[in-house]
Amino acid sequence: MSVLLYYARVLGKAGRYDKAIEVQKKLIDILDPKADKEPHLSYMAVFYFQAGEKEKGKELFESLYQEAKNDIDELRDLAWYCQKHEVNLKEAQAWAERAVELSKDENKVASSMLLSFFPGSVLDTYADILFENGEIEKAIEVETEAYNTAIHENNINIYREKLEKYKAALK
Repeated sequence: MSVLLYYARVLGKAGRYDKAIEVQKKLIDILDPKADKEPHLSYMAVFYFQAGEKEKGKELFESLYQEAKNDIDELRDLAWYCQKHEVNLKEAQAWAERAVELSKDENKVASSMLLSFFPGSVLDTYADILFENGEIEKAIEVETEAYNTAIHENNINIYREKLEKYKAALK
């Protein structure tokens, strides 16, 4: 199964999006019914965008959002996939913003694996998308908050570098 996953990603990087979608579909078909399909479906949505089939990509991301709209980790992951692949950024910003809103609820935070280990990660993803969407001042504000909540030195350094990049973009 991991070979198919790797193969689909290699096909996508090679620009063979139709074949990557086909392989991704096969992979999803053979997954254990209890397995988390979200990462695989997210990659398939990205491949649709890259293949020029934006409507299929948007529909797939929207269906994933409907399942994840109250889950901080899933929302952040959806937004991150879009940001990483530079697709669907308008919706990704709304999803990341929703994840940030949910992260203010202590009950939701308690169930978030991501925030347990990387408290600034949701804010960081939101800031990245804001920056990509040209909202640089807001990105600086949000990334500063991510920096201030980070607990791992690696994340602190990454957030510091991003802050420098965002501030340089204002000049």
